[in-house]
Amino acid sequence: MARRKINVAAATASAFKLLIKILNGIVVLGGICMIIMVILLESPGAPSVAPGWTCIILGVITLLAGVFGFAADTNVALYIIHLGFAALAILGCASATLATFVNARRITDSTHFNPKRFSDPKVLKFFKGAAWAFLAVLLAEIVEIVLGVIVRRCLPDDRYIDLAEYNGERRQVIMDIKAKADKNTDRTEKARTQKLADKMKDKYGKWSHEDWGEAA
Repeated sequence: MARRKINVAAATASAFKLLIKILNGIVVLGGICMIIMVILLESPGAPSVAPGWTCIILGVITLLAGVFGFAADTNVALYIIHLGFAALAILGCASATLATFVNARRITDSTHFNPKRFSDPKVLKFFKGAAWAFLAVLLAEIVEIVLGVIVRRCLPDDRYIDLAEYNGERRQVIMDIKAKADKNTDRTEKARTQKLADKMKDKYGKWSHEDWGEAA
C-alpha cells in the first residue's frame, strides 16, 4: 500500500512538473509577443512611453519569469527569483488586461502607430484581442505558481521518491530471502526429523521384534 502511494505521488509530481513547463513556455511566448507587438505597432523610432515602453518592460519581465521558471525546481535561489519576476508579471498583466479591456480606444489614440501599416479599426480590434492574450498569460502565471507551490510543499521530491522505492525494493528482497531461508530451514528440519525417526524405528523397532520373538 505504501509503495502504491509512492508511485501515485511520483506520477502526480511528474504530471505537475510537465504542466508547469508547458505553462512556463506559454509565459515565455507571451513575453516575446508583447515585445514584438510594440515593434510591429509603433511607428519607426522610439516607442511612446505609454504603452510602448511599458509593454516592452512588461514583456521582458514576463519573459524572465518564464525562463527562470524552467529552472526554479533545481535551486532555491532561482525559485525565489522566479517568484519575484512572476509576481511583477502578474501585477503587470493584470493591469494591462484591465486597461486594455476598459480603455482600448484611449490606448489606441495615445500611441503613435504607423498609419501606412495599420488602420485605426484594425489596431482597435488588435488591442481587444491582445486583452485576451494578457489574460491568458496572467492565468498561466497564476496556475504555474500554484502548481509550483504544490509540487514543492505537498508532493515528495524525486530524490526521496527514488530512495523510498529503493528501500521498498530492498526490503522486499530481504523478505524474499528470509522467506526462502525459512522454507529451506523447515525442509531441512523435516528431513532431519524424518531421518532421526527412521533411525529410531530401525533401532528400537528391531529390538522390539527380537524381544517379542524370545517371549514367544
